Amino acid sequence: MPVVGTGFVLRGDGYHFRVVISEVREGKVLVVNITDVKGKDDHSCLLSNTDYSILSKPSVVYYKMALAVDAIVLDKELAEQKNLIKLTDCPADTVAKIVAGAKISDELTAKYLKYLLD
Repeated sequence: MPVVGTGFVLRGDGYHFRVVISEVREGKVLVVNITDVKGKDDHSCLLSNTDYSILSKPSVVYYKMALAVDAIVLDKELAEQKNLIKLTDCPADTVAKIVAGAKISDELTAKYLKYLLD
C-alpha cells in the first residue's frame, strides 16, 4: 500500500511530482501535485531541493490539483511502473510542511481536507 510520503510521477509528465500526504481513508489516499512556483498564486507551501531532493527549482504544492486516489489501484500502478514512476519518498518533515500548507490553503476543498483531519 502507498504510505504517507510516497512520491511518484506520471510517465511522460516528468515535471509534476506527486506525493501521498494522507493515510488510507475509505480506501483512498490524498495525493498532491508539486510544480513550478511560476504563475501560481497559492504559496501556502513553497518547497526547494532542501525540502525534497528531487526538486531542481523553486516549487509550490498545487493544492487545486489534489486527488483522492484508490490506494489499491495506486499500489498496483506503482508496482507495475507502466503509467507511474516511483520516486524517492518525500521526507516526513516536508510532508508535515505540505499538510500544514493544505490546512491554510484556499485551494484545497473540504472534500479533500477531510483526509487530513483526525
